[in-house]
Amino acid sequence: MGRPRKSDESRTLAQAVGRRLRALRIERGLTQDQFAELVGIHRNAAGFIERGENTVTIHTLSRAAKALKTAASEILRDVGH
Repeated sequence: MGRPRKSDESRTLAQAVGRRLRALRIERGLTQDQFAELVGIHRNAAGFIERGENTVTIHTLSRAAKALKTAASEILRDVGH
C-alpha cells in the first residue's frame, strides 16, 4: 500500500525545515553523523529530514534544537514564508 503522498505545501515546508537544519548543523561544524548521534536518530534519518523527504516531529525538532544549541523557534524562523 505504501505511504500517503505529501501535499505540495507539506513537502515544501519539510524541505524548508530540512534546509534550515542543515544550514545550522554546518554553521555549528557538525557532520551529519555527529548531528544524528546528538539528536538520537539514525544518520539516514538525518539525511531524509535535511532533504525534506521526512517531516520532523516536534520531539525530534526539540532534540535537534538542543543538539544545535538553539531554540526550536530559531530553527523555524522564516520557514514557510
